[in-house]
Amino acid sequence: MTVVDGELLHLVAREESDMFLVRQRGRQVAAVVGLDAQDQIRVATALSDLGRELVRGSVPAAVAFWTRTQPPPRSSSS
Repeated sequence: MTVVDGELLHLVAREESDMFLVRQRGRQVAAVVGLDAQDQIRVATALSDLGRELVRGSVPAAVAFWTRTQPPPRSSSS
């Protein structure tokens, strides 16, 4: 399977009920990139918890899933 750098999915949650979809899609993306079942649950739970806190504070939560085929550039330490 060839993976191209770019955005896989973008969601905006404005209400607490929107977080179900964010959680579900987060778990699906985690599965697609090869995370095991336990890590899929961790990703989904983290997205859900963070998103709910933002939405409760009346802040829409934007969630984007990206692919990257190369590691991020290293920053030089001084």
